[in-house]
Amino acid sequence: MSKSFKLNPSYQENYNAVDLSSNPEMIFYKAYKKDVMQHSLVAYVSSSTQLNGMSKDAFEAYLFTDGKPLALTSLDKGDAARAIPVTRTVAGKTVHDTVMSISHLLALRDKRLSATIDTALCYVGRGFTRYGVGMAMTSSTGYGVCKYDNPALPERDRNQTTRNYTHAPLFWLSVVYLEYAEACAELGSITQADLDRSVNLLRDRAGLPHLNVNPGFDDPANKMGVSSLIWEIRRERRCELMFDNDFRYWDLIRWHQLDRLDSSTHPDILNGANISADVTDKARHPLRQLRQRFQGQDPHLRQEALLVPDPHGSDGSEQAIEAESRLVRLHIAARRGTRADTGFAPPAFQKLFGIYFGGYREYVSDDFVSSLDEHSKLCED
Repeated sequence: MSKSFKLNPSYQENYNAVDLSSNPEMIFYKAYKKDVMQHSLVAYVSSSTQLNGMSKDAFEAYLFTDGKPLALTSLDKGDAARAIPVTRTVAGKTVHDTVMSISHLLALRDKRLSATIDTALCYVGRGFTRYGVGMAMTSSTGYGVCKYDNPALPERDRNQTTRNYTHAPLFWLSVVYLEYAEACAELGSITQADLDRSVNLLRDRAGLPHLNVNPGFDDPANKMGVSSLIWEIRRERRCELMFDNDFRYWDLIRWHQLDRLDSSTHPDILNGANISADVTDKARHPLRQLRQRFQGQDPHLRQEALLVPDPHGSDGSEQAIEAESRLVRLHIAARRGTRADTGFAPPAFQKLFGIYFGGYREYVSDDFVSSLDEHSKLCED
């Protein structure tokens, strides 16, 4: 029996469907069944436990709707969220709230981005309730991952581990298109017809202009030492397969680019969303909260806490990180009943409280934080 494969009209349905049997894009997939064989991926991206979010570096990889990257687009390059009023349901009651919306940013980008992350930021002190019901979420980078979530699932089956039963794609048509285009480009034999029968079909679904054999521009972000065409094909692969299995990790290895995960030479991979517009969040800043908590501690802790600068206006500078590290050590010392060493903390301490008024920072990988590997795990079970 043969099957005629074609792209599924919906990008996100490849990842959040409870039944992939009729999906024309699927070549191999793993089926799950309610109360029989279940997984935890949806819960990992929709629960109250801090989620592992998309890095700013990954966010900026997505093209604008004019087909240009951040450095070259003629569209608005702003990245600040906007505070907008919303209502949500809590314990059966309607509650008025404010969210830090990025809908205006997503509207200018590749459609795959809005199918991958939430339309509002979520971080410590500013939770976000996806679909208006369920748990308020926070993300390590401010960007919540919605790609695998399904609003049709009962709330209990969404946000509880081992209760999820969406199907998992293993090998599908878009992967074939991406590998075909990359192979043709690396061989040096690629034609416009090759692009039109592969990555340009993906771009049609993503709402982007077609890629030409001569892209017509050179992205300044291309630091891989490859042609502009191969760079754009690699971009397609990154955005199309964002968070899928371990594609990005192994791609970086085979491209001899794994050093991009070294934050000492590529510090931008530590960045998250810009939350500078959240002026109401100053009082809830984790440094201020900890500072206030320690003012009532023993004399040593109280004295050291008062030496920590107020976080208002902090911009993620070395001084702000040092202040943050002192508070983390104070926190640990308070829990252990010992005096804190307030010297400069190593990265393991620095990452615990990563919000600065000038933006959100977290120690993350090139695209995401490690536990989104759950998608790989559930595919391999």
